[in-house]
Amino acid sequence: MNTRSILLMYSLALCLLVWPDGSSQAEPRVLRLEGKELGNRLLLPLLVDPSRLREIPQNETALKALNETLASDKKAFATEDRKAFYAKRVFSSLSLKASYWLRQANASDTLVIDARDKALLELLNFAPVALKFVKESDQRQEIQLSWGLSQYVKNPASAVKTLTKVNPRNSSERDLTTYLMALQRLRNGDAGALSHLEASSSRLGKQASITTALVKAQYLSSRKENYRPELLYASRLCQELTAVQKEAVFQQSLLTWTKSSDFKGQWEPVPFQVNCFQKTASFPAFMEELAIFAINLGQLDKAIAYYQQA
Repeated sequence: MNTRSILLMYSLALCLLVWPDGSSQAEPRVLRLEGKELGNRLLLPLLVDPSRLREIPQNETALKALNETLASDKKAFATEDRKAFYAKRVFSSLSLKASYWLRQANASDTLVIDARDKALLELLNFAPVALKFVKESDQRQEIQLSWGLSQYVKNPASAVKTLTKVNPRNSSERDLTTYLMALQRLRNGDAGALSHLEASSSRLGKQASITTALVKAQYLSSRKENYRPELLYASRLCQELTAVQKEAVFQQSLLTWTKSSDFKGQWEPVPFQVNCFQKTASFPAFMEELAIFAINLGQLDKAIAYYQQA
């Protein structure tokens, strides 16, 4: 072994013992990939009635006022005769409350997530009650739309059944419902949904476009077709996402790649840009996988560089 190889091995040993932040590395970092669909995390802020965006509370003070109105209307609904009137008011407030938390949903705070889930559950439980009393067509359409959007968070298949009953009142509602239904069709293996999905996602913004790319990559991979351009496209769009959203994109990209038939334990070349994911929770373990792969190929310089980025 020449002097250069000895120095490289020594440098690599130091990398294996101590991370760049100075912490000890007694055990290797493990890349843990979630085995569930992550794409909906990007869509949460979009799952609100686009016709009511301006009515959504913008801060905690406005949310408090909405909750006070909601409490009053719930009491009136239980005690007064105008059931249709108060059912519509209660549902409207529940919808705005859920929308507030959906727009906050990408925070990692468990309190925010719990508040979102409780608001959604309350809305989902009250929707059938509201439809029982509300008979006016436009109002029923509004309820069906909010109900379907809320269902999409946990159960896209049920949501699509609800959204098929919605007659969109404007182009914004049409784009959103078309997109969500096409997305579910593609997840179910329907290639005919692709044209609808790509056309509508381009009008809904980057989060919809990224989700489309991730789901399309999954679909193409399942058919042993070239999925890599879709992962590359998603990684190029993700710079403006929140940390939680970036982690979701990273996890979904890794899942699609490592479960594809062409992966075979080959960690290079990486099919997406990694710079967007450098501050995600999974990135250090990912870099270690690349470093180990480089070591096995005898590429010690590259392995050291990977460990230094971990």
